[in-house]
Amino acid sequence: MTGQSGRHGTALLTGSFDKALYYASALHRTLQRAGLTVCPFPVSLLAASLVIEEGRSEPEAIAALLLNISMPTLEEILVMEVSNLFGKDTATILRNCLQSNYRNSSARYAVSNRRLLAAQLPGSLAVALADCVARAAALHVGMMNEAPPERSNHRGELEHFDLLTDAFEDLYPGALVKRLSLLVAEMTAISSPYVGSQH
Repeated sequence: MTGQSGRHGTALLTGSFDKALYYASALHRTLQRAGLTVCPFPVSLLAASLVIEEGRSEPEAIAALLLNISMPTLEEILVMEVSNLFGKDTATILRNCLQSNYRNSSARYAVSNRRLLAAQLPGSLAVALADCVARAAALHVGMMNEAPPERSNHRGELEHFDLLTDAFEDLYPGALVKRLSLLVAEMTAISSPYVGSQH
């Protein structure tokens, strides 16, 4: 039995979410030990917490928790295992997010075409948006730790996040996309080669 909720309600979490936390943490460590480059685990925790904050369902929160841990060569195996452990709803959300091209900065059509993006992410928009916010927040922290000249190297990533912001403002308006918009604006501002060059 998984917790249920709706947008802006209170997410009802059960023991399934506790199990997912342990599963995600263990999977993350396994991938690291294998020498694979994986997204920092706090990014996954942030994505899940944003979904919970939105009042979304437990399957969506679990999918957000696992989304950044998946590796391309393991996607289908992970989805099948998630289906067995956490149910088909979670597995479907995870599959939709993994198979869509919204995270691929070279596949701009997938973001600029709102209808296509919505079709790729049915019922998964909140999870995808939370994932974007969490990854943008991680990038922001990284840029703040860089010297000003190095920050301009992220121009391509920022352009992609800007496209994602425009898309989600249409598809999933609200506080979450406003947070993404603020992060992108701040990163764009500090990426200017003139920032930090004046005394």
